[in-house]
Amino acid sequence: MTWKSEVRKFGVVVALIALAAGGWIYWQSKWVNYSSQVGRFEVEYPRGWSMKEYMFESGFDVRVEFSPTSESNRISREGQISVTMVGKPLAGQVLGSEDEFKLWLDRSDGATASGMKKLGNRLANNIKGVMLAEQLEDYWAITSWFAKDGKNYYLAVLGNGDYTDKEIKIMDKVVKSFRLK
Repeated sequence: MTWKSEVRKFGVVVALIALAAGGWIYWQSKWVNYSSQVGRFEVEYPRGWSMKEYMFESGFDVRVEFSPTSESNRISREGQISVTMVGKPLAGQVLGSEDEFKLWLDRSDGATASGMKKLGNRLANNIKGVMLAEQLEDYWAITSWFAKDGKNYYLAVLGNGDYTDKEIKIMDKVVKSFRLK
């Protein structure tokens, strides 16, 4: 093999790496910020997705749902991203009590309970939380639960089929963008 062919192969590898990095940067730039005045939080969601905010319904203070408006602006298999703030959980509500939150924080990664699997602990702007996954027959849900000042915040990513590492990375992006005002 000549040095020219080696240089050419190296150039192709460098170009492929640059292309992949460029795609990641482009994907990152396609997200926009949403600010909830009622929930007093901010979070990023994919540009072009629809947004609906529900306030003071049974069991929650505010819920914001983001959904793709077409197949062309869907990312991976996500069908919805949501943020829910609950000031006073209903009696018996799953993922509602302070004791249950502490139990999930202390469990090891991979632990299961109530049909959910712990994917790990997370920090959202210095707020402790736990990431959980639920795989049902037709869809999956990844929820990151944060508790601060007596309020519960649930960040969720939902989709069809089975979740993968890509969906966990998307949830990590949502978590990273989440902040209280």
